[in-house]
Amino acid sequence: MRSARPPAFTLIEVMVSTALLAILLMILLGIVNQTSATWRYSIAKVEQFRGARQAFEAMTRRLSQATLNTYWAYEPPNTPLKYVRQSDLRFVCGSAKDLTKGLTLEAGSERSGHGIFFQAPLGFVDIADKPEFAGLGNLLNTWGYYVDWNSDKALRPPFIKSPPFRDRWRFRLVELMQPSNNFTVYTIAPGLLASDWVTRAVPAKPAPTHILAENVIALVLLPRLAQADEEVRRKAGKKLLAPAYSYDSANADADPEVNPKNQLPSLVQVTLVAIDEPSAVRLLNPANPTAMPDLGLSSLFVGNSDKGFSIDLQTLENTLAAKRVGYRVFTTQVIIRAAKWSRD
Repeated sequence: MRSARPPAFTLIEVMVSTALLAILLMILLGIVNQTSATWRYSIAKVEQFRGARQAFEAMTRRLSQATLNTYWAYEPPNTPLKYVRQSDLRFVCGSAKDLTKGLTLEAGSERSGHGIFFQAPLGFVDIADKPEFAGLGNLLNTWGYYVDWNSDKALRPPFIKSPPFRDRWRFRLVELMQPSNNFTVYTIAPGLLASDWVTRAVPAKPAPTHILAENVIALVLLPRLAQADEEVRRKAGKKLLAPAYSYDSANADADPEVNPKNQLPSLVQVTLVAIDEPSAVRLLNPANPTAMPDLGLSSLFVGNSDKGFSIDLQTLENTLAAKRVGYRVFTTQVIIRAAKWSRD
């Protein structure tokens, strides 16, 4: 008696299973492709904003080291009437366009947002000029930050400065660094307007600057009191420390609670808005690539800093979203270590 033959698949069963396997492979391939695309997109985003994040961290770290080296002295010196706080240094922030009037500006360039200038013991020295200053890490420097709309002409090496290479016009975060061996603050007469003081504090032309990050479209700076003090004044309907974003340690205020005369603010709220490179390219006007994209920046962060900041930031975010711009907002409260706010 013959044994039964082993069971086998029919042709139809083989075809059905092959079709099912193909469908499963297509689904799996789609999932893998989608995951890979999401991963590449996320990595690209991280890479795009890495420079802005690193610049933000470096800026806030150096800002926290600002100092005024205040001292007490008679005023006026020859016929003293009172004993007041004095300083030869200065801390100013406000409209970048106003503060940097005297600094070199490339043809076609523009400045927007806020700027800040201060002194800090950062120990930056031009070693080529003063090698004996090397290693003195507590020397004072004049430092500053602002945003320029400019080309990369000055950034390129000499062998690629002529055609056929086209200039890349972008928003760029500028860092101003005056070496300690060129420190001029102690030679400046008191009482100058903030814009004149910045020009005198950094007399070199061109100014000792470099690009800290590209595609930074806005820098917003808001000096503030300690949170508890600010809340008390807000509830009482009194003005805050910087009601219009500007602050100048050379100015005086009749209200001793917000008198910036020779004082550092307790905090500075720093907000930086960066966009990605594909968006920066898309915002360029093909007919006039040197023109600064209209993002409404000139009308933002110029009014009431208490109620207007969140509204202006939301307005900017809505504008960027409407233009399909990829962006990232960095913000933090920087504690000024040397600040010792006093009502005296």
